[in-house]
Amino acid sequence: MQIAAETWADPPLRRRAALEIVERLAMACCREELLSYELEKNHLKLISVDGKMLRFELSAVHSMGRFDLRALPEELGEEPVASFLSLLFPLLNEEKRERLLSELSLSHLNLALSLAALDEHGSGTPGEGTLADWEARVWCGHPLHPGARLRSGLTAEENRRFGPEWMAELQLPLLSVPQESVAQVGRFTERIKELFPSLQSPGDGRVLIPVHPWQKERDLKERFRERFQSGELKFTGQSLPARPTMSFRTVILETEIGEDFHLKLPVAVQTTGATRTVSVASTQNGPLMSGFLKKLVAQPGLLESRLFHHLHLMAEPASFYLGGEDPDRSRFLSAILRFGPEEHRELGKRWLLPVAALLEPRENPLFMRAARYFETHPVTFFTTYSRRLLPPLAYLCGRFGIALEAHPQNMLVDFRGPGPDIHFWYRDLGGIRLHPGRLEQGLKEKGWEDRLEVPRFWPGSATSTDSVRDLSSKFVYSLLQNHLGELIRAISRHGVAEADLWPVVDEILWEHRSLMGEDLEGRVFAEEWDLKAMWTMRVDSRITEYTFRPVQNPLLQFRKTVTV
Repeated sequence: MQIAAETWADPPLRRRAALEIVERLAMACCREELLSYELEKNHLKLISVDGKMLRFELSAVHSMGRFDLRALPEELGEEPVASFLSLLFPLLNEEKRERLLSELSLSHLNLALSLAALDEHGSGTPGEGTLADWEARVWCGHPLHPGARLRSGLTAEENRRFGPEWMAELQLPLLSVPQESVAQVGRFTERIKELFPSLQSPGDGRVLIPVHPWQKERDLKERFRERFQSGELKFTGQSLPARPTMSFRTVILETEIGEDFHLKLPVAVQTTGATRTVSVASTQNGPLMSGFLKKLVAQPGLLESRLFHHLHLMAEPASFYLGGEDPDRSRFLSAILRFGPEEHRELGKRWLLPVAALLEPRENPLFMRAARYFETHPVTFFTTYSRRLLPPLAYLCGRFGIALEAHPQNMLVDFRGPGPDIHFWYRDLGGIRLHPGRLEQGLKEKGWEDRLEVPRFWPGSATSTDSVRDLSSKFVYSLLQNHLGELIRAISRHGVAEADLWPVVDEILWEHRSLMGEDLEGRVFAEEWDLKAMWTMRVDSRITEYTFRPVQNPLLQFRKTVTV
């Protein structure tokens, strides 16, 4: 596929973006054991199956097989991403090579475009701006996935119109649909009308449902052609104002009554490794799990313990999907409504942002700027941060079999007051894992089995698992490797050693190991952790479930004393 690179960004930005993508590719090849390699202090050699070698200079080597590239090798020439594939993966068949190259090229060019947004809008001032403003300040995307900035199907102009990094302001088109054509949970369409009282009624027996503007322009009319032609589905000319979050498809509604709600919408766009629709299962499971978690943390004893005082849920009270379709088609016309974190407006001065924003930009990450803003040493700041974050998540997973997918995109940090008092908000219940047997056991141990019923999820939902390894891997990978691991990596580039940060995490987890139970404790303190092999799944399309590779556990690698 030929893409006019010059229409996306200038050559210097494309070169900077290529370094980011090639770095992720090189790390994936090493960490997921896709190629033979030799990793030394300042150099990396990657060796293809036919013996070709590519040598990289490194500016830093981090724990868990991660590293920073100093520069692109000259051998990669003017098209570094394409050359990387050609040199190191010569046996890929043409179809797979074209697919991977298309994904990587779009990821590379949109990252370059995103860096142009950074240059144009700046990196922001700590303590100032709205949550929507800080959702826009995540320029490089997933720190480990080569498809970090992939938005398949979007042109450069569409990225500028709809992308959060460009401070986009959206209008969500409203569809008029017969009420009986929509399967709803929690009065979804009535809630939309309550949030926007000025909306005109679509007529008797019909309701209004919002869609993403890109989805209107590029997907829906063709996908549901017959239902549009019959008049069953029709656009009204009305719309809802919103700002995009860093995920692109989830938006912050600018409601007329001042209440804070977010809306998760489907788009027929691939980002990283998946097309970002909203499954029928998630429209049912989200409200169900929201209600359960709200009741769980309100149980006597748990509420008084204040264990969850600093961890909050962006609950999902309502949803819909288009009925009369196979679920695989309904997922393109659906939505989930979420409570926003600013519903509590009486809390005084707050600074809300996605955790992912703390990692960027690499040259001067927001975490370090925030520490200076709060006049706190980075290690002290990190210690307070980790003490607020880890115990409640460990307790949910270890004792109740509920692993939240607490990676940097799914977590908001809420700095309150000058101290600051650090709180967290979890969003997106679609990625959690729940072990019904472990939850049932945990409820019985607390004597709560008569008060709380184990949720019964939509049939076939990935949310439910009977694998303890799957459960603990969700905790270890999303929270420890991705969230804290990438935060530590960002901090360690600026004068604070990993050896001063991982022992903080180790101490907190060890101190709270009674919250975890034996299974999770064993996985957390094992010699090796499971690494999610994300790029392996893109290279080998036969793999339909996550595969894992071992990495050295940094808790043990940097442990300063023998814990007894």
